[in-house]
Amino acid sequence: MDLAPADKCYINVDDFSGPADLAAYLNRLHRDHRAYNEYLAWKQQGLRQRFLDLVEPLQGVGDALSEELTLDEDKVTSVSLGEHEIPPCKTSRPCTR
Repeated sequence: MDLAPADKCYINVDDFSGPADLAAYLNRLHRDHRAYNEYLAWKQQGLRQRFLDLVEPLQGVGDALSEELTLDEDKVTSVSLGEHEIPPCKTSRPCTR
């Protein structure tokens, strides 16, 4: 089953024999604006109905999670994800786990 939201909305690296082949294709797209714009056409054409049907049950989940995960950082001691517990960052810089 093809789960892509639209035709030509991404470049599948598995379609290439290796990094050099992929780089050559990306360079061609960089030079050929028509070919590059084919990857943006889906924004005007819209998403596949099959994809929309797939994500419809997820509508509103992000909002619900955002409300549930609004936390006071000073009070968080750890975050539990099923079997895994992630301790909070203790640096002044953004945490990148």
